[in-house]
Amino acid sequence: MAANRLLALDGLRLLCALVVAGYHLGMAWSVDGVHPTATHLPQEVNSVLIYGFLGVEVFFMISGFVICMSGWDRTPRAFLASRAGRLYPAFWACVLITAAVMTLFPLTEGIPLPHGLTGSDVAVNLTMLAEPLNVPYVDTVYWTLWYELRFYLLLPW
Repeated sequence: MAANRLLALDGLRLLCALVVAGYHLGMAWSVDGVHPTATHLPQEVNSVLIYGFLGVEVFFMISGFVICMSGWDRTPRAFLASRAGRLYPAFWACVLITAAVMTLFPLTEGIPLPHGLTGSDVAVNLTMLAEPLNVPYVDTVYWTLWYELRFYLLLPW
């Protein structure tokens, strides 16, 4: 598969991710994922960063193509196994590290973290099924993974 990689698409996905990160840094970053904090960037910079939300859509389009490409010449079982092997270990580490950090170092600015999550909430988050099971995310940035998981399940059929 490494020989089939399209480096230009990898570069575009990186650019999209950086654009989205810039958007969150300049316009929408918040401590609790809900209430925006004041920005410390000049208005001229924020006027450009506001369009960073478009990076999500472009990233999804490119990723959709790359995911389809990764399924070429594979059985559904092999495709799903490769996706699970690629995503879940890193995802599990991120969920557990985030939950541990939020539990060990809660914010003292009146925002209770980890948002009242229980151990079973964290366990559900480890499945990537938090949204359909109506369980709060350990970290709101994981919202995209439910979309990705549904795409993975749809693609091989």
